Amino acid sequence: MFDVSQSPMVTLHITLDPVVPFQHEYIYQDMVTQAGRGNFLTVIPVSGDGHCNFSGEQINSAFGMLVQQASAQPGLEARIPQAIGWRSILRHPIAFVLF
Repeated sequence: MFDVSQSPMVTLHITLDPVVPFQHEYIYQDMVTQAGRGNFLTVIPVSGDGHCNFSGEQINSAFGMLVQQASAQPGLEARIPQAIGWRSILRHPIAFVLF
């Protein structure tokens, strides 16, 4: 499980995903909430079927939300580069998950 204790996490999940059932989102959200960190997790359900069948617009919107949340946290804003690329995501304490 990704540690959302101090870092925002955004998940984008297809509601009828045959590989990773959407119900897993409820289980993970309950675990994070019980740990008192529910405010760091944002779950974005995407209506449809298939696995990772997202449009570019959906991905960009969710990623923008993640950057906005990270920018609002004290101490994280300095770690977000001006131009965010996929490489930089791996070096920063944010999580962006696509299912």
